Amino acid sequence: MLKKNRLLILSFIVFAISMVLTSCLDNDYDTPVQAHGDALVRVFYEGDSLVYGLQFFTYSNTEMKSVKAYHENSSAKVSLDSTEGAFTFAYTPPRDSYSTDKPEEGRYFFDVVFESGHFVTLTDYLYSQTLNPPDISMVKPEVNTGNLTVSWIRDLNAQYYKVALLDESRSVLFETPLLDNYHTNYIVTADAYGWYDDNTFVQGEEYRLIVNAYLFEPMASSLDIQCIATNDLQTFIWE
Repeated sequence: MLKKNRLLILSFIVFAISMVLTSCLDNDYDTPVQAHGDALVRVFYEGDSLVYGLQFFTYSNTEMKSVKAYHENSSAKVSLDSTEGAFTFAYTPPRDSYSTDKPEEGRYFFDVVFESGHFVTLTDYLYSQTLNPPDISMVKPEVNTGNLTVSWIRDLNAQYYKVALLDESRSVLFETPLLDNYHTNYIVTADAYGWYDDNTFVQGEEYRLIVNAYLFEPMASSLDIQCIATNDLQTFIWE
C-alpha cells in the first residue's frame, strides 16, 4: 500500500524537508513542537464528469499517535493513518466515495494526540477554488529511442505539474519532481532519474500515465495545498 501511495505522499514530503511548521497548541502543552495540518481537494474525471474528494495530511517533528480531522460545522470526524512512520498521517478517500459536489469550504480542524500523550489542535482553511485535471494532448512512446513524450494543455491557474507512470496494479514505477507551471511537456527516458527500484520501460508492458496539476492556498506555506487535479485516463503499451 505504501508504494501505491507514493505518488501522493512524496509530493508533500519533498516540501517538508526545509519547511518550518507551525502549530496551534492547547494551553497545557508547553513543549515546543512543530506540526501542520492540510485539507485539500482531489479532482478526477469519472467518465465525462468531474468528481471531487477531500484529502487530509498532518506532519510533525514529534511522533504522533492518532489524528482526527473535521469541518468546523460538522461533528463527523475522519481518522488519519500513519503513512511515513509516526511523523506523517494521511487520509485518502476511496475512489468510489468521490462526488460531483465539491467539498465544503471552511475551516478544518485536526485533533492530534502525540506518542507522549500530549494533545494539539491544528487548523487549515479550505477555499472553494479547484482545478480541472490536465488535458493531455500527446502520449508518444518511441521504443527506438527509449523515450516517452507527454504533452498537456497549460492551465494558467495551475502552479505545478507532476508526471508519473503506474503499472497494471497502479503501483508507482516512475515520477518526476514538481514541474513549474510553464511546462507543457515532459520526456521520460529509459534511464531517467525518477524510476523506482531500477524499473524502466519493458517491451510489451502496459503503463498508465498520470499527470497532476497543483494549486496552493492563497498566501500559502509550502505545505498548504488547495487542490490536486489528476488525469489518470491514459494508458499505453511499450511497443
